[in-house]
Amino acid sequence: MIDRVIYIIDKMNRSLANVGVILVFLIAFLMCFDVIIRFLLIPEDWPLEVTKVCFTAMAFLLTGYVLARDRHINMELVVDAVNAKTRCMLMATASIIGIIYCGIMAYYSWGMVNDSIAFAEYSYSWPPLPLAPVKAFAVIGFILFGLQFVVRSRDYFLQIKKFNYSATVKKTEGDKN
Repeated sequence: MIDRVIYIIDKMNRSLANVGVILVFLIAFLMCFDVIIRFLLIPEDWPLEVTKVCFTAMAFLLTGYVLARDRHINMELVVDAVNAKTRCMLMATASIIGIIYCGIMAYYSWGMVNDSIAFAEYSYSWPPLPLAPVKAFAVIGFILFGLQFVVRSRDYFLQIKKFNYSATVKKTEGDKN
């Protein structure tokens, strides 16, 4: 059951990585389009606004994927200086802190989305874009990031359990001799 949930979380993050690739191409296209229409002396604000939305979506939606592939920011200087068991304990602790942080940020980001809906918040460009969906990317991103921290902390706790088991086995073998 737990493996199935982990598979689903990983599948969501991989799917969002594909969305991220599409967003990169869309951003590149919009920037080129913006340059061309400015060259033709027809300045428009909406390409820049849509680019900001795409970049925001990309930044938040890919956090879980980056963490799953172990490409996120970490404490390499500290982590590389300790033994494997201590490293697992540090990373498990960091993952728990990450879960708490993501939960808090998702909660408060949801408040921002609700405020945007309540106040009918729109961008200043023409056509005006509703800002609630843009802010919803933060909520989704923090939830996926937090779920990936849950998966990561489970993996580290399993490794710690292996270290404790192997230390117990070595101790009992030493007692027999």
